[in-house]
Amino acid sequence: MTDVLDRFLSTDVRTYIETHYYAPVNEQSRFELLRHNVDFLMQPEEHVALFSDHGVVHVRDVARHVPELLRLANGVLIPARSPQRLARMQGYGVLVAYLHDIGMRDFSAFGRAVHPEFAAQAVFTPELAAVIQAIWQENSGNVAWHLLQLADKGALQNPQRVLQEMLSLSVCHSKSSVPMAVLIDLVRLRELMQEIVTTDLPALYYGQQVRKLRRKLATAVSPKREQLAQELAAAETAWRQQRQSPAPLGYQLPYQDIAQESYRWLLSPETAVQELVADVQDVLRILRCADALRQRGTVLKTSGGYEVFVNQDTGNAIYALRGGDEELFLLEIPSPLSAGEANIASSELDPTGDLRISFERGSFATPAAQKRAEQFAAVVVHDIQRDVLDSFQRPNAADAAMTKPPDTLHILLEETDDYLQFAAHVKAELLQLDAALTGRVYVVPSLQMAPQLERDRYLLAEPIAWDEATRLDFLKRIGQSGHRVVDVHIERAFVHVRLTTVYSGEVLIEAGASSTFVYIPLGAGLQVRPLGGYRSFSVQPWMPLGVTGVVRGANRNATVVADQKLQLLMIPKSVYLQHWHHTHSPASLREALGYGEAGAETAVSPQLTSLERATRLQTIPLFAGLSYEALLALANQGEELFLKKGAQLFAKGDLGSSMYVILSGQIVIVDDGEVVTERHADDVLGEMAALMPEPRRASAIAATDTHLLQLRQKAITQLLEAHPRVAREYIIILAERLRTMTADLAALRKGQPPSSA
Repeated sequence: MTDVLDRFLSTDVRTYIETHYYAPVNEQSRFELLRHNVDFLMQPEEHVALFSDHGVVHVRDVARHVPELLRLANGVLIPARSPQRLARMQGYGVLVAYLHDIGMRDFSAFGRAVHPEFAAQAVFTPELAAVIQAIWQENSGNVAWHLLQLADKGALQNPQRVLQEMLSLSVCHSKSSVPMAVLIDLVRLRELMQEIVTTDLPALYYGQQVRKLRRKLATAVSPKREQLAQELAAAETAWRQQRQSPAPLGYQLPYQDIAQESYRWLLSPETAVQELVADVQDVLRILRCADALRQRGTVLKTSGGYEVFVNQDTGNAIYALRGGDEELFLLEIPSPLSAGEANIASSELDPTGDLRISFERGSFATPAAQKRAEQFAAVVVHDIQRDVLDSFQRPNAADAAMTKPPDTLHILLEETDDYLQFAAHVKAELLQLDAALTGRVYVVPSLQMAPQLERDRYLLAEPIAWDEATRLDFLKRIGQSGHRVVDVHIERAFVHVRLTTVYSGEVLIEAGASSTFVYIPLGAGLQVRPLGGYRSFSVQPWMPLGVTGVVRGANRNATVVADQKLQLLMIPKSVYLQHWHHTHSPASLREALGYGEAGAETAVSPQLTSLERATRLQTIPLFAGLSYEALLALANQGEELFLKKGAQLFAKGDLGSSMYVILSGQIVIVDDGEVVTERHADDVLGEMAALMPEPRRASAIAATDTHLLQLRQKAITQLLEAHPRVAREYIIILAERLRTMTADLAALRKGQPPSSA
């Protein structure tokens, strides 16, 4: 982490800022001090010591995230920049990140409220003069050099002062101090910055309170309205008095005429300076976003360095208050924000610009705790997404330069391994909070336990965009490798599945790593190196890889390396277990090995798509009344068979549990060497066995090359339960079939041809 920051800001400057501004936040939050603090003891949840960390670790975390977020957002959430320009933006981003929360060293309500404005003013004070000078002389982030170049071209005046003003814009990390509408509007932004740097902090504070109380009063109802009116009157009086007798600023602004000279570059007509302004605005967007996506998960600590986690029994937040090495007090607080934040494992923008959020746990001890945890998580997700979405708002005219406008950004909630439905419930709670998010919130497989290498590969991979025919062909190919694909849903099974590319020498899987993906290679080029001294071997195309580890829940037992470039499908663990994991029965194994129900030889022929199957089923009287959705569901449960002429489908006496729809060709029913009846395209046979498994009464043989659709008992039972009309039709057909078979057998005994022949 330090190496990243060294590129943009020297160790000396960082150490000074951390020591003088951020370390005091942590120091004042020590339990040795808090145990005697009345404010903390009476309302601990309102004390900065229990807030998300605003100390040294926090500023390093935000500063580290800014360059990475700029890289991810470039050309996705912000207009694309050249590498040189992007690097300069990253440098400026680290500078303002290091200044954005320096005002938090004042723990009072006043200090917290005006900490953004404090940072804006601080860059003009003697206290930070040496730091600002060092940033200039060291050309931190290459910002000073760029400003000098603009000045040499006559596009910019007083570049060193412009640097100060750029740094003062760290105030824009605060959504309340600088609303996005102001950050977008450069005239208003300039006016606001002039007000901030020329107004004493107490006056700014009272102005904040007046605006806040006015907003509350506008929507309040009695009896609160009367109380708010009194508070507003008192705040307005204090604000008026403060403006009449302002406190000394404590610093000298470097202007002769503030209104004319200050922040003038924001409105420059020079194209090069306008590009600088656009860069500054987008860096400040990213700073706001980085602050919203701050450090979370098992490393989450408060400003006092106290661990915070969720109580499984209640869903509330627990703070581990440590007093030296000898005391530990577990403090539980029923705060939605605290508990929700404690259960957020990670929040990040993925490479497509979507917001991805994961949770520490999803299972809680009681229904009440479960519901509470889901509601608390939704509150925090809503808070995070609002800050992130707001960060990327911009004028409509600029939308064309972006590849992903913020109103199309998706919120991806990862499943939890201990309770897969938790994320779905959080989604439901979130949509209750904000119905405008409908259609933008998705539940996705958990990547929390995925090795970083595989996680990064998955996030960079492309979602599957194959049409149905391609998917069917793919399933057919892996089915030929032995994988049971008859019950794999052609649509649901491919949701969240991605296509990735690996190159020669690249490690796909590390031995000992968590098993979180199944891979299916589309070509040759993988070498497996097992643990335990076993010999290496090659992976054949279409052969699923990593299945045993995913099914067993065990770590990888081999390292897999690519020896040439190839493409693979990546199937997340939960997707594989829900939609791809189907085992063979003895009967299906016989079929997979090239035999029918009792050893029928199968011919190779192209399979139909699900839509083609459904269309064929629709022409059969038994299924004619079904909706297309029901036909598709039935078609997806069917398995196609291809019999060569003379091949036996089943033999008399075989236990049957399937019915068959003849798609093309001809089947003859034979009993004791005699042809009892014939079945042709669109005919059905074996209806009785599909309803009640029983020994076959006769043998079935392909009179020509024949294509059939096999429907097993489970599929037929589900169909009859869901569609009573089909059940009635089924009974009529069975009765007619039984009557015909009885008549045919009687005719044969008399030496007469069967009536159905």
